[in-house]
Amino acid sequence: MKLFQQRFIQAKEQSGLRWIDIANRSGLDKASISQYKNGVHTPEPDALYRLANVFNVSMEWLTGAEIPVNDSEILKRYHQLNDLGKQEFMQFLDDLSSNPKYKSNG
Repeated sequence: MKLFQQRFIQAKEQSGLRWIDIANRSGLDKASISQYKNGVHTPEPDALYRLANVFNVSMEWLTGAEIPVNDSEILKRYHQLNDLGKQEFMQFLDDLSSNPKYKSNG
């Protein structure tokens, strides 16, 4: 079983949604949902974004990236920002990471 397929099924089970609910909430057709579930295809970025939103998970987690839960939440929230918000976020991170007061020891 492919990693996306495993995560897709896991997210579905944790959400308590039926496959038809996932199709309706994501705006994807039932055939595509079935293909993802059965490992026939993996979604294109737009469909992946829609599915991640339905399951309230990050796209990175859904595709199988091994990232800690806290990092996953940061990425999910980052992807919800518009371009200006992303620029501001990156500037804020630059400011924090350049200050020794906020640097980790590891």
